[in-house]
Amino acid sequence: MNRALSIGRCQTGAKNWWRVVAHPVTKNTMSLYALQLANITLPLLLIPYLARVLLPKSLGIYLFFYSLSIWLYTVIEYGFNLFATREISRERDNKGRVAEIVAGVLGSQGLVTVAVIFLAVVTFYLVPFLRQNPVFLALSLLFGIAKGFGPLWYFQGKEKMQIVAALEVAGRTCATFLTFPLVRSPNHGWVALALPGLTSLIVTLVQMYLMYREIEFRFPRRINAIFALKGGWNMFVYRFSASLYTTANVIILGVISSPATVSFFGGAEKITRGLLTLISPISNALYPRISYLVAHEPAKAWRIIRLTLLAFAIGGVFLGMFIASGAPIWISMLLGPGYDAAIPFLRILSLLAPLLPISTAISVLCMLPMDLEKRLNVIIFSAGVLNVISAILLARMWDGLGMAIVAVTTEAFVTFNVCLVLRNVKTVLYNRAHGIS
Repeated sequence: MNRALSIGRCQTGAKNWWRVVAHPVTKNTMSLYALQLANITLPLLLIPYLARVLLPKSLGIYLFFYSLSIWLYTVIEYGFNLFATREISRERDNKGRVAEIVAGVLGSQGLVTVAVIFLAVVTFYLVPFLRQNPVFLALSLLFGIAKGFGPLWYFQGKEKMQIVAALEVAGRTCATFLTFPLVRSPNHGWVALALPGLTSLIVTLVQMYLMYREIEFRFPRRINAIFALKGGWNMFVYRFSASLYTTANVIILGVISSPATVSFFGGAEKITRGLLTLISPISNALYPRISYLVAHEPAKAWRIIRLTLLAFAIGGVFLGMFIASGAPIWISMLLGPGYDAAIPFLRILSLLAPLLPISTAISVLCMLPMDLEKRLNVIIFSAGVLNVISAILLARMWDGLGMAIVAVTTEAFVTFNVCLVLRNVKTVLYNRAHGIS
């Protein structure tokens, strides 16, 4: 009797475990973690090599234009990884409506790309540093456009991230391992930038093919493009404003200071933010699910949000201590000889670890699913403006150290302000769960 009962419990436990593993959120989380693991491990292989081969000056130029590529990607992506993901998750069973959303997104991205190219040409003639590196600028445009058009928002909204995550990992792995034989001297910095651009282009084309195997192709119409631009505007302001105190820091420092200083600050920032990207797969995987639960099961949504925030806060504190205590070791291992000046930068930036996970969780899992984009945008835009002004002032006074202080101060400003919103979110979800208007 006891044996039969034990076998029955084991079978029930196995079934429950299989349900958890087979759940779309679990699959998406695992896929996004595979992608994020590649985002962490591949730079840990690449940056030490580039730091030793390119040397501080050439590494600084590479990091400047790589950051410019990511900034251009942010503009062209236009926040659709948030807006379009949410819209497709809500309309996933309506193929006609999904096809309209896709057409609108791609059409609006085409309009944004034309504007980006025009501004790049104008800036090229106005900024001497860009005129001195025309090949780098062209490759930054290629990288930013190719990555920006990637339809991850479609597959994330459909909760089908396995194949596209595998493609992303394959593309980035290929670009990384081709770097070792092809980048052999400080003059090859442009090759290090060209490889991820070309692989991103190939991956995006394959993703487009897979997407249009599932939905009907519709040529983008002006009305769809305008609708997508209007619908994604708040998300774009959010992502663009966030880039003003993240990606833009390396660009601002590159304009103000020397390429060597950019390499010290940029190297330390890559180590810190690379480790902090561990939180992204959880947030991105939960985002479409929370968007659904907020509308249909608000009490369950709040439980998931509360547990996620607690885990992020505890993990962030330990990660910050881990980074700060081992700063000389990480710099020596990952950047190599000649980069000791980056150690104080890394120690200061380690303070981002307790802050960034909390602000990300509240922004992505609370405010966006509850359509609080405008309120979030006020916070993020204010932070972006504060960062740019402070960076220009402090970076001129204290060089890279000033920029590191500005980065931490700005993130603290964001975290404090989004935490003020959290109590209102809890109240709204409680009222919805109990039918209180």
